[in-house]
Amino acid sequence: MTTQDSRKFKRLSFDKPVELYPVFPLYQAKGNEGAKAVLAGRLTNIGGGGVGLVADSPLRAGSVLKLHFELKEDRWIEVFGKIAWAKDGSAGVEFFSLTRIPQRTIKRYISEISPG
Repeated sequence: MTTQDSRKFKRLSFDKPVELYPVFPLYQAKGNEGAKAVLAGRLTNIGGGGVGLVADSPLRAGSVLKLHFELKEDRWIEVFGKIAWAKDGSAGVEFFSLTRIPQRTIKRYISEISPG
């Protein structure tokens, strides 16, 4: 069974910038670097249950963050998620505490652009 087959929600390719706000530590700071307040990245896919992303800073599985991104023109989404896995700057983030409005908006977006 592939990862896609085991997911509850269909994922679609998605290429948009994302702002990541640490809620719990996202990465271990080296030396006097300290944790940044906002990290930048790009979303690579999106589904009703989460997103894939590539970040400019290393991420750590188990960390919690707030994601802020433009779903489509003039439709911004802000959601919370937990990093399910992270490797070489890439990560899979599972949404949690998703309120009805962002959840409906994401599902509607996916159904609008999803083939078939």
